[in-house]
Amino acid sequence: LRQALSEHALIPTASSSGELRRPSELHDPRVAALSALLPPASTFFPAPALAASSPRLLDALAQLGMARTADMRVFLTAARALHDEHAAAAAVATVGAAARPPLPSPPAGGGAAAAAAASAAAAAASVGVEESLLPRARALLKHLESWAAQRAGTSSAARGEEEQRCWSQLAGLSWSPVVKEAPEPGLPWSSAQQPLLAPPRLCRPPGDAWLVSATLHILERPVGQQLAAALGWDMPPRVSVLAAQLLETGRLHAHRPTGILSAAAVPSSGAITSEQEQRTEGDSSGVAAGSSSSSSETEVAAGSAEATATDAGSDSNSKAPASVPVSAGTASLIKALDRAVHLLYGALSQAIDGSEGDLVMMSFERQDSPVVWVGEAFVTPGSAALHFEGDFRPYLWVVPEPLHQYDKLLALMGVHDRFTAQHFAAGLAGLASAASGSPLDDTALALALQLADCAADALAAYGVRPTGHFFVPDASSVMAPASELFFNDAEWLDTRDVQLAHGALPQATAEALGVRSLRYSAEVEAQRTAVLPCPSPAELRERLGLQAQAESSVPTATATASAAAAAAAAESAAATFLFELLEVADALGSRGLRLVLDRRHHPAQSLLQPALAAFQGPALCAVMPDVVLSAEEVAGLVGSRAQPPAVRGRATAYSAGLQSAFLVSELLQVVSGSCSYMFDPSGAYLGGSTGSGAGAGGSAGRSSSGSGPSRSRHAGGLATPRAKQYLHVSSDLTTTFADQFAVWSFAEGYDIRQHVSATLI
Repeated sequence: LRQALSEHALIPTASSSGELRRPSELHDPRVAALSALLPPASTFFPAPALAASSPRLLDALAQLGMARTADMRVFLTAARALHDEHAAAAAVATVGAAARPPLPSPPAGGGAAAAAAASAAAAAASVGVEESLLPRARALLKHLESWAAQRAGTSSAARGEEEQRCWSQLAGLSWSPVVKEAPEPGLPWSSAQQPLLAPPRLCRPPGDAWLVSATLHILERPVGQQLAAALGWDMPPRVSVLAAQLLETGRLHAHRPTGILSAAAVPSSGAITSEQEQRTEGDSSGVAAGSSSSSSETEVAAGSAEATATDAGSDSNSKAPASVPVSAGTASLIKALDRAVHLLYGALSQAIDGSEGDLVMMSFERQDSPVVWVGEAFVTPGSAALHFEGDFRPYLWVVPEPLHQYDKLLALMGVHDRFTAQHFAAGLAGLASAASGSPLDDTALALALQLADCAADALAAYGVRPTGHFFVPDASSVMAPASELFFNDAEWLDTRDVQLAHGALPQATAEALGVRSLRYSAEVEAQRTAVLPCPSPAELRERLGLQAQAESSVPTATATASAAAAAAAAESAAATFLFELLEVADALGSRGLRLVLDRRHHPAQSLLQPALAAFQGPALCAVMPDVVLSAEEVAGLVGSRAQPPAVRGRATAYSAGLQSAFLVSELLQVVSGSCSYMFDPSGAYLGGSTGSGAGAGGSAGRSSSGSGPSRSRHAGGLATPRAKQYLHVSSDLTTTFADQFAVWSFAEGYDIRQHVSATLI
């Protein structure tokens, strides 16, 4: 009879339905611990009528297997009950949120209002259910902590596999009470609604909050070492969690650039803005370092913020940014961040040489993530270095000395030992961005000049030029690309149409950063170049028989045609140019014509004009051997008004000379004998003494295969057609402007540094 009663579900329970259960599935309601762990009116307890009729019935049920003490089996049952009830409440909240109408749309009748009310009621009910579970969850945490402490001296073998399995299952169930709001100011925290219960695998004790809060939940209170070990909280967080925490902390507390006028005085801890202070305002008292931080770590961390000013230093020519007082809340937050950085950097540094080292490297591949702590804010690796004597805040930063122990991690992030030319270029660009086109004040101007000097020194020391432009102040103290400026080393020349660099910028520094010499530019224009006639776009349209376009356009036959017609016209234009080029070669008596499609992209730094960078890409090239043309002959082939033009006394009956080249390109370049020639009908690429043609970037390469070139204009209106002849043999043009003449390397067997016995196009 005892066995039969134990094996069958015969006992009515305290649930509303009176569902039957086996005695072994029940718990003694007289035991306070069991009543605190399990829901009272549930299938976990026998019906109240049984206890009211006779206490002896409960004793009999205990003999048949009803639980009378709290053990691991009971703890696991209580955790499962909490997990199921919590999941049900979350499901109700999810359904209610799905039924809620979108906020931007007005309610359409009473149905939408009713749905919104029902959704709000469901959400409130879900929160109420969650809160009702908290007392049992806290009781379970307390009992588990006591149980783990009592069995602290027991070996793993003595505990048995069953208990180990129970702990493993407990770690995956949602029963741990966690906080919904960030326990400390400035702590990274998810904006999504936080639950009140979470699985131990997805939460950590409060001492680890600064290590995991971006991705994991935080327990309500600290726990003993024995329980932490049983649930895996004594192990360091995963690398993915640590990396995500550092990335989110850096994003939240990154240095915020401000305008140059408002950034005249940079506080020693000015990166923590008032906006951040308001966002993290609350308990502004000192923040605990965390249970996992040792006293030595705390001592090291405490010195990092104070070391920032010492590391930054100040040279004899620089003026350190002024310091302003900060609030107690901001100072406390900076100390908390400093301690957290040491913990995160330390844990990630240890992981570099471990099995998850590749994950650490992958986490910080992006150089635009602010993950480098400089004692007052987080900055990107490209704006920080380990050592430097000057103070260029807030554009360049020095990593505090206490953080140098993590040099391997910092190097992996991309932090250099010292600043390079690329760093100084970024600092100058940041200063230009902060100024937003306004003239610099005296302090900012001095900073810009110091950055420029350091950039020139770095170029001289390492010889590696950064990508992009250096920005330097012009004569009006406005930051501008160095390639657009001239330094005035020829004061007798007219400079009204020239943009000059600032007079306080040393000539050697200016030249190193790409500012051009006004004297040299004048020498090139006066002694080594000659102006040739060049037809205008309108004249070319007339001679080539094309319909009129906008006045400043180079000819194009299909400006308003469909895509298919445009493609056909482009093919026709290319064929026309090639056939006419053949006739020109025949008229010149060439023994052949070699065509080359140069697909290369050539460097575009040392050019005769910056706007010519648009023609350093792929190009259609031609070689006419043993044909040397004079300047007059080249100009006649391009600008002759005769129809058809005559070449050396011979008429090209079906050719427009080289004018048809402008069907496929905006710029025609020719080398013949000792000279090179450029023809720019739009005037956008060879125009202007500063070389800042409006057409720069308007073409994808040295030639285009479209139906005609783009419509290039200067900002002030129509440009003047331009053509120039350069005498490059027996001069230093080919070395001074090496990138400009590199395009002629397609012509095998010819060295343009010498007299070329051919015509190259």
